[in-house]
Amino acid sequence: MSQYKIDAEVVLKAASGRWDEVLSSLAPALRPALKAAPNHVACPIHGGENGFRFFKDYRVSGSCICNTCGAFDGIHILMAVNSWNFFTALKAVNDFLRVPEGISPESQIETIDGKVTFIGMSKLKSGSSCFNVVLNLQDGTERRLWGKDLQRACAESELAVGDNARLSLLGTRTFTYKGRECQQKLWSARKMPSDRELEEKAQKANDEAIRRANAINDKWISANPVRSYEASQKPLLTYLANRGITPARGSRILRNMRFLPAETYVDEHGKTVGKYPCMVCAVRNVEGKLITLHRTYLTQDGVKLAGYGPAKKLMALPEGETINGAFISFGEVNKEDGILCIAEGVETALSVAVATGYPCVSSISAHGMTAVELPEAVKAVFIFADRDKSQTGQNAAIKLRDRLLESGIPSVICLPSPDMLVLNEKGVDWNDVIRLRGPSAFPFYRELTCESF
Repeated sequence: MSQYKIDAEVVLKAASGRWDEVLSSLAPALRPALKAAPNHVACPIHGGENGFRFFKDYRVSGSCICNTCGAFDGIHILMAVNSWNFFTALKAVNDFLRVPEGISPESQIETIDGKVTFIGMSKLKSGSSCFNVVLNLQDGTERRLWGKDLQRACAESELAVGDNARLSLLGTRTFTYKGRECQQKLWSARKMPSDRELEEKAQKANDEAIRRANAINDKWISANPVRSYEASQKPLLTYLANRGITPARGSRILRNMRFLPAETYVDEHGKTVGKYPCMVCAVRNVEGKLITLHRTYLTQDGVKLAGYGPAKKLMALPEGETINGAFISFGEVNKEDGILCIAEGVETALSVAVATGYPCVSSISAHGMTAVELPEAVKAVFIFADRDKSQTGQNAAIKLRDRLLESGIPSVICLPSPDMLVLNEKGVDWNDVIRLRGPSAFPFYRELTCESF
C-alpha cells in the first residue's frame, strides 16, 4: 500500500463530521448550497436554477447531488468545483485539518469530546514529566489523555481549561530512536463551541423552528379555499383547467389545496421578485399534522411562473420536522374498501383522483414515493407512476410496491402507455394522460374490492 493511500484513508476519516468547515473554507462557491442544505440551489458546477443540494448529513462525508452532474462526496465535489485532481484536493483537506504525516494505516481514529478540566505537564511514576489533558465527558466521567504530539495539537488549537474540545487519536507514527523502533501517537485537537455558544445556538434554533412553524400555519390559515365560482381565483382555476383537471363543484378532494392571490416570490439570491397568484397545498404526515406548504407560483393568465427560478417551492421546514413519509392528500380513504392511489406530482395526483374517483396522495417527488407512509385505513394501493426514460419514476414505484407487499398491502403499479413517450422523450405522467387523452384513458378499478387481489 502506498503512502498516498495511507494518507487518503486517514485524512478522510479525520474529515468525517467536519465537511461543513472543509468545504466552506476550500470552496467558497459551495457556501450558498451549504447554507441552504438540504434545499436545492443553482449548481456550482454547471449553473442552472435549482438542481443541486447537499444531503442533510453532508457533514459526515460531504455528500451532495446535482440532477445533471451526478452525486459527489466531499473530495470529489472539491475536485469538480475547483478543477483539482484527486491529489490536490486531498492535500488541501489534509493541510486544512493539520493531519500529521506518516500515520500507520492500521490505526483506528478515536474521537473524544468533553470539557477541558486540566491541560499541562504532569509527572509520571518514573519521575519524568509528560503533557496531558483531562476531559470531563458527557456521561460525567473523566478521561486523561497523554502525548507529546497531543501538546502540539492543543497548542495549535489554543485549547485552555474550560473549553469544550474534540480530541482525535489519528493513529501512530513509527520511527527509530537509538537503534530501537518506537511508536508515537498522533493527535488532532479542535476547540468546540462554548456552553454559552451552544445555549445561544439552541435557543436560536428553537426560535427559528417556532417562527417557521408559525409562518406555515399562518399562511395556510390566510389562504383561500378553492371555489370554482370565485372570479378572484381565475389564475388557479385556469391553471387546473389547462392541465385537464376540473373537479366537480363541492368536491372534497381539494380540502388540502388553497389559493393565495398575491404570494411573495423570492429568488435563489434572496431577492424579492414580486407577488404572484399561488396554488398552495398542505403537506401533512400520516397523523395529519401540517408539516409544510407546497407552493406553485402562477401568472394572472394561469400559467406557471417562469424566468425567476423554480415555480414550485416548499416552505422551509421547522427544525426537527421531516418531509420523509409526508404527502399531499386529495380525498379521504373509504374505510370499507380501503383503496388509496399514490402519484408523484400534485397535478398527477389530482388527475388520478378526478379520473378514478379514488383518493390519491402526491408524494411530491420520486424519493418521496419510496418513503410515503400510509393511513391505517389503507387496504390496497394503486401506484400511478411516471413513465420516465431514466426509469426514475418506475424504480420508485417498484420500491414502494415491494415495501407495501412485504407489509401485506396489495399494490399495483399503473403506468402511462409507452406510446406516449413520443410526446415527451424525457417521460410522461398521468396528468399528460388526462390532458391529452381524457379520463377514459385511465385504468378504472371502481368495481374492484380488496378481496379481488
